[in-house]
Amino acid sequence: MIVGWTRRRAILTAPALLIAPRVAAQPMVPQLEPPGPMVPYPAARSSSRSLVAAARLSQGMKGFAVLTAPAPSGWIDVTANTPNMEGPLFVASDSTGAKLFIGGNNGGVGAPALSLNEGSTFTGTDPAYMGAGPGLGGSSSNGQVLAYIGGNSGGTVYDFIRLSTDGGSSWSTTSIVGTTGGLYPFGMAGSGTKMVAADVGGGIYISTDTGSSFAIKAPFGIANWLDVKYSRDGSTIYAAATDVSTIGSLMKSTDDGTSAADVNPEAGNNVTAVCCSADGSYVVCALASTNVYTSSNGGSNWTMHTNGPDGKICSALACSDDGQTVLFSSIPGSTLWLSTDGGANWTAQSPMIFDATSMSMSADGTKRAVTVPGDVLWVFA
Repeated sequence: MIVGWTRRRAILTAPALLIAPRVAAQPMVPQLEPPGPMVPYPAARSSSRSLVAAARLSQGMKGFAVLTAPAPSGWIDVTANTPNMEGPLFVASDSTGAKLFIGGNNGGVGAPALSLNEGSTFTGTDPAYMGAGPGLGGSSSNGQVLAYIGGNSGGTVYDFIRLSTDGGSSWSTTSIVGTTGGLYPFGMAGSGTKMVAADVGGGIYISTDTGSSFAIKAPFGIANWLDVKYSRDGSTIYAAATDVSTIGSLMKSTDDGTSAADVNPEAGNNVTAVCCSADGSYVVCALASTNVYTSSNGGSNWTMHTNGPDGKICSALACSDDGQTVLFSSIPGSTLWLSTDGGANWTAQSPMIFDATSMSMSADGTKRAVTVPGDVLWVFA
């Protein structure tokens, strides 16, 4: 099972999110059978399908016949162009948005893949990787440094980073020692030299040597981390969390984790997602209260936008380099929303059955990509 994502989604959908306790990975519910003939799924993927089944049950739906609404106007569903990986779990892109880096749940046949043409075609990369499938991943601005969280073949331990510094031609592994709940949130600076990975229910790990080594950074504390972002210029880290007792739930560092401060706009409330401008000064964050906040000075002062675009919890955010183009995915009864004025106003892009698992955006905000549980990749280019 994808430990980090399972726990993250359980936290986001918990009725008592505002005081969500730290939870262990949950046992899987009985799996729904899809209508018609069924092709056998590897163990890791069937676990994720069980999770999708449980989510569908909670929303009053049955079966697997339809997973999302059609792609909205201007967006293209390119899922059919991805390799035989039963759909991607994450998407990352270079600064132009033309080079997409994706990864899916099925590690045996679904190793990560690359597209150089905005998703029109994909080529598999890192074929030696035969784990249960990646957690989240990232790309440098030029697309040469690629990294993703890897797990063991049973899908129970996510404690290493797969890394390429030549655009996916060759790969290496960096182990991260001491994780507890499994790595899931991941971020990368534009240069590719700086990376951040969060242990769900554990600490924050940072690399400043292009992924060759990672060190836990105590100032962030221990929490159920839901999102982490490195600003493109590498100056700032933001980390959003729930179940925080001794620290805030929106931590910020401007020295690669040597120190960290709480910039949460609602003290004591949980932050579910965050994104920032290239220099880290413009910040958008979404809270469990369903309020969305924006800051133009790195979190020193905040402007509240009551109830966000639809009064629902946010599962994912992505920003352009100036912070003015923002994507927002809500949960439950998920909808994809777009703002072109830094989060002040929103336009619905499309309803979705499930919330987005990851998003990517070009530096200028004109090219975007979204992954959704249930094997879907949308691009806007």
